[in-house]
Amino acid sequence: MLVKALALYRAALRVARAKGPAHSAERLHIQQLARSTFESNAKRVGKRDFQRAEHLIRQAKKQIELLKSDAVSGVSTLNFKKPADGTTAAVGEKRGREKRGRDEQISRAMSYVLRHGAVKEGLPIREDGTLSVDELLTYKKLKGVKLADVQRVVEANDKQRFQLLQDEGKDEWRIRANQGHSLRLAGVQESMEELDDAACASYHFIHGTYERHWTSIEAEGLKRMNRDHVHMALVRREDSGDTSDLPVDIDLLSRAGIRRGCEILVFVDAIRARAMGCRFYRSANDVGLSDGIEGVVPSTAFVRAVRRRDGAVLYPTIN
Repeated sequence: MLVKALALYRAALRVARAKGPAHSAERLHIQQLARSTFESNAKRVGKRDFQRAEHLIRQAKKQIELLKSDAVSGVSTLNFKKPADGTTAAVGEKRGREKRGRDEQISRAMSYVLRHGAVKEGLPIREDGTLSVDELLTYKKLKGVKLADVQRVVEANDKQRFQLLQDEGKDEWRIRANQGHSLRLAGVQESMEELDDAACASYHFIHGTYERHWTSIEAEGLKRMNRDHVHMALVRREDSGDTSDLPVDIDLLSRAGIRRGCEILVFVDAIRARAMGCRFYRSANDVGLSDGIEGVVPSTAFVRAVRRRDGAVLYPTIN
């Protein structure tokens, strides 16, 4: 975290220097703001307050990007210049947020249909989990959505939840969710790669959860609930270091599929779990999956559970 913070501090100073002699007052203001903000946060944020530190780092990145923009004329107020077309940069940002919000709605609706609701909604999903995009767009919550919108959402999805396919020699586009199904579709399982001990040894298997669920997870293990599998992030050991270096960097975990808001990270020993009878898979978008033993990955297969906000080790317990 400290390395990231220092890198952002240096980036802010570079932005200040780039303003040039004609903007000396603004340059000085940016330098002073960067210095005072860095010093203030260094005093306020505890060494193990990871969530707060991550929030401040994300906030600083956005502020630095704004300061780089020609549309920003001030620092403390971030005043926006008016472009030649008569609109404001602030309006452009608002439109961007609205578009992202709509794309999130599209993504959620697609997830529901492709993972859970196709049969209930009367949509002809195949055993391989694919559905015609034309059929998908008849779903009531996707009214007015076009193929181009679907393509954009699929392309922009950072977790690669979906896969678009086009049958060779045909104009029809089909789409499927890469994992997360509650629909029982035989072809979905066949599309996954089963991992043996050698493959499992290359990864940390990490399940993100919340404090309110921990007591039952510790007692009963990780349950697949109404899905086909228990979901875990796959993080290569070479990218993250050994489990003794917990918690793993949240940006790395987010790219691997862990929600940023997760409060507890549960590390699973996949090789030990396989010896108990669990099977492990890797989905097309590199998510770790296990059907467990009758739907449960036992807590005896856990390596460690760590609370992210303070790094406290919740498992194994020390008496």
